[in-house]
This record gives sequence, structure tokens and C-alpha cells, in this order.
Amino acid sequence: MNENDFCLGLGLSSDGENINLKDEIGNSTCVKYICKGTKDLNLIYKFLMRKHNKKIPSSPFCSLYILAGICEILFPKRSGRVFPIIFKIVDNLSSLGNYCWGSLVYRYLLRSLCKASNALKKGKGTRNIYVDGCIYMFQVWFCEHFIPPRRSNREIS
Repeated sequence: MNENDFCLGLGLSSDGENINLKDEIGNSTCVKYICKGTKDLNLIYKFLMRKHNKKIPSSPFCSLYILAGICEILFPKRSGRVFPIIFKIVDNLSSLGNYCWGSLVYRYLLRSLCKASNALKKGKGTRNIYVDGCIYMFQVWFCEHFIPPRRSNREIS
């Protein structure tokens, strides 16, 4: 599976502005409603589920909700941590389509698969190997290549 197949399969753009996941937050509207140092997805969920005393306008609430979706589906991490730059990106919901999401999601998954492979080669983590990233397309690819299609009863008769 190449990058274009991956992008098409997920329906994400392969062109647009690049995102550096290592960038820091800067000034984010969303962050002022939650703890400034919060980079934990579980704390964001608790906030969204109204386990707080703060009133939040609908726009930052929607931004945090979309941030949770991005972090759960496109960039899931076993640690549950959120990339700080995503806070800044979701502040402006109308510009979400300007970014090169497909390529970034693909590269993030590929990097994680390489780390897992290197760990296996070195003999580390031989019991449990964890892969961060959007593994949905990887699962589709695996099924297409390694699981033979079942024949229906009609085809057998």
C-alpha cells in the first residue's frame, strides 16, 4: 500500500500545508478552557463530559471534540498523549481542510511500524509490540493480502 492508496482509503488529502507534530502549542483558544499543561486525552474527555465547573462556548467545545476525534482516529498513541500542535490547528475549524492530513497520517503509521520492527529485530518487546497510528488501513491491507476470500454457498453448488 502506498501513500496515495492510504490517503484515498481514508478520504484524506495528500496535498496542503504540512504539519510538524513536534511543534509546540503557541497561543491556543482551546487550552485556556482546560489546564494549560494538559496533553492527556482522558482529561480532555472528562472536560468534554462536563466534569468541570467552567462554562465553555460552543466553538471551543467543538474544537476540543474534533481534537479528540483526530487524536483517537488519525494519531492514536498508546500513552494517550495529544500532540500539542493539534490544539492550535483545531482552533480554526474552517482551515482544517488546508492541511496535508493523509500524508501525515501515513508517515506517522509508517514510522511507528518501523519502530516496532526495529524493536523486534533487537529482541525487545518480543511479547507485546504496540503500534501507534491509524491502523485501520493497515488492517484492510492485511486482510486483502493474507486472508483468502470466502466462497459463498452459491458458488460451491
